[in-house]
Amino acid sequence: MCSSDLGFTADIIEVSALVGRRVCALLREVGTVTPVAATPTGRWWFAVRPGEPLRPELTSRTDVRLHGRGSWVAAPPSEGPLGVVHWRVPPWACDWYLPDPCELQVALLEVLGSRTGLTSITGNGFGPLDDGVTR
Repeated sequence: MCSSDLGFTADIIEVSALVGRRVCALLREVGTVTPVAATPTGRWWFAVRPGEPLRPELTSRTDVRLHGRGSWVAAPPSEGPLGVVHWRVPPWACDWYLPDPCELQVALLEVLGSRTGLTSITGNGFGPLDDGVTR
């Protein structure tokens, strides 16, 4: 769980910028906008309501990380040795709405192509990242 001086408390789900862009596009299709920060190392941080663990399908992945209780991230805008952490979607752009972590994780699984046992949230044709097809 990460807190700011403004009283903003969230868990952060960290993914690559490529995955992050696709998750944002997928969520926009269903009308969900969520705060997203980007790091100078090519990682995107999705702010979600705190307290929900990663789904089992995500915990074994090395490219997905949950920053929850006992963890922290630098709140944007923050400058570090490699550059600036900045907002891609600032929290005020979505009225400080934090999505349900399960909703974000389902979208993440859909983008990553691990939809086994899940219902597609859009039926939009987004397939696995590694399927070699440009959409």
